[in-house]
Amino acid sequence: MDKGKGVYMVLLDLSAAFDTIDHTVFLSRLEKVYGVTGGVAEWMQSYLSDRHQSISIDGTLSDRSSLDFGFPQGSALGPFGFKLYTKPITAIARKHNVQIHLYADDTQLYLPFQPDQSEDAMKRLDACVEDIRQWMEKNFLKLNDTKTEFIIFGTPKNVGKVVEWTVDVGDAIILPSASVRNIGAMLNPTFNMETHIIGMKRACYLQLRSLSRIRKYLTQEAAEKLTHAFVMSRLDNLNSLLTNTPSFQVHQLQLIQNTAARIITQESKFCHITPILKELHWLPVEARIEFKTLLQVYKCVNGTAPGYLSSLVDLYSCPREGLRSAEDTFKLNIPSSKLQKFGDRAFSVAGPRIWNDLPRHIRESPSVASFKQAVKTHLFKRVYPT
Repeated sequence: MDKGKGVYMVLLDLSAAFDTIDHTVFLSRLEKVYGVTGGVAEWMQSYLSDRHQSISIDGTLSDRSSLDFGFPQGSALGPFGFKLYTKPITAIARKHNVQIHLYADDTQLYLPFQPDQSEDAMKRLDACVEDIRQWMEKNFLKLNDTKTEFIIFGTPKNVGKVVEWTVDVGDAIILPSASVRNIGAMLNPTFNMETHIIGMKRACYLQLRSLSRIRKYLTQEAAEKLTHAFVMSRLDNLNSLLTNTPSFQVHQLQLIQNTAARIITQESKFCHITPILKELHWLPVEARIEFKTLLQVYKCVNGTAPGYLSSLVDLYSCPREGLRSAEDTFKLNIPSSKLQKFGDRAFSVAGPRIWNDLPRHIRESPSVASFKQAVKTHLFKRVYPT
C-alpha cells in the first residue's frame, strides 16, 4: 500500500478440516515428502490407528464406530499434522506467483497488484484458488465455497481504479467484505484498524461492566487478576498491529485501561490516572504496544521468530570501518517508506526504528526473559520519570 499498490486477499474456509484427514495419505506423505521412516513412522501409525468413538445420550451409550479419518480433537498432532498434510498448497500458490500464509486450518492467499493491472491479477488469483480447490477434493478436504471471504486492501483512490471486484470459488461468486477476521484481527480495506479497535472496545467494556457489579465483593488482588484475565489480555492481544496508528485510536484503548485501573483501586473517575497506573505497575497502552513490537524484533534478531517475520529485518552493516556505529552490535537497517499512514506502520520499518533507539545493553540481552524485564524497566522509567 505504501508503494501505491492494492492487495487482493482470500481467506479460505474448510469444513471440519481436521476430521477429514486421510491417515493413509498422511502417513505416505510423511515418508515420501519428509523422510519419516522406521520407529517414528510406526509410532505415528500406532497413534492414528485403532481409534473409536461412541455417543452417550441420557446415560445410553451407542455402539463404537471406527475412526478411519481425522486427527484426534485437541491433540498436539492436529495443527502440526495438518500443516504437513497441506504443504503442497504452498507449491500451488508459488506456481501462480500468489503469496500464502497457513496457520493450522486457516489459509490466506494474498496478491499485491498495480491498480491498472487488477484484471490480470484476479485471473491469477482465480486460477490459484481453483487449483487449490481441486487439490483439496483429491485429498479429502472440503473447501466451503460460500464461507470463503475476500477483501481488497488499498487507499480509497487506488481501490477506485480496481476493475475486478469478485473472486470465483467453485460455483460461488464472492464479493469483497467490508471487514474480515484474520486469526483474531479484524481488518478493513484501508487497514486503519478501526474495525479491530471497535471490536476490542465492545468486548472490554462488556467485561468491565460485569466486573464493576461484583467489585465490592472482591479483594483488590482478586479484582486485578480478573481484570488481567478478561480485559488486559484483550488489550495486549495482537497489539503490535497498532504500532504507529493515530494517537486518537490509541487514546480510545487507553480509556479502557484507565477505567479498569479505577475499578480495581475503587478510585473516583475524577482522580488523576497516572499515579494509579504507576501504583498498579501498569505500562500505558502505547508503551505496551511498543513493548510487544520490541519483543517480536528481539525474536527476529535472535532467530526464534517465524521465518516470514525474520525476513523483514536486516542487521545493519557499517559501510566504513573505524566508525563508532560499526562497534554498535544488533542495530538494524531501517527501510525507506513513502507514507506515514502506511509505510511507517509496517513492521519492517517501525520495528527497526524503535529497536535502534534502545540502549545497547538491552539489545544484547542474553535471553527472552532478561530482555522482557529490561525493556519493561526501560519503558517504565521513561513513562514515569519520577
